[in-house]
Amino acid sequence: MNKNIKSGFKSLDFIFIAFLSSQMMAVITFYFIKSNNYLPEFEINEMIVKIVVMIFNFSSFFIGKFFYNMLIKKIQINEPLEKKINSFRTVSLFRLALIESVNLLNCIAYLFTGDNSILLIFAIMLILFFTQRPTISLFIRDFNLSEEEKILIVAESSS
Repeated sequence: MNKNIKSGFKSLDFIFIAFLSSQMMAVITFYFIKSNNYLPEFEINEMIVKIVVMIFNFSSFFIGKFFYNMLIKKIQINEPLEKKINSFRTVSLFRLALIESVNLLNCIAYLFTGDNSILLIFAIMLILFFTQRPTISLFIRDFNLSEEEKILIVAESSS
């Protein structure tokens, strides 16, 4: 089980970096495409696009927070550590995927509108993405762990 703890958190970190990379590649690519006018101009109502973008961004933030908190409340202290880690992995991936998908939507909205305020929204969501990075300390802080589990996780992560 000790190997699973370390590898579980390493795989989460790898997935985090992959999600981050895809967002960065998308925003750089779309910015390059838009700034060099490689796309024809679209007849699109920018205000409606901004409203839709804002709705999706706020919704993704609150939905992710809601599911995370709901799962934490369900975890009992006597549940096996492996189940707690799997729950953390699941909810972390859900939150990261939610933020990544909405940030990719932000990139697409920027591509169609060229509105730099959408890039600002992208940057804010990217900062939020960084704050949601699944770490061992976040797991220890948020999940209902016994003292033995905390000691085991800290010892395993430092080896």
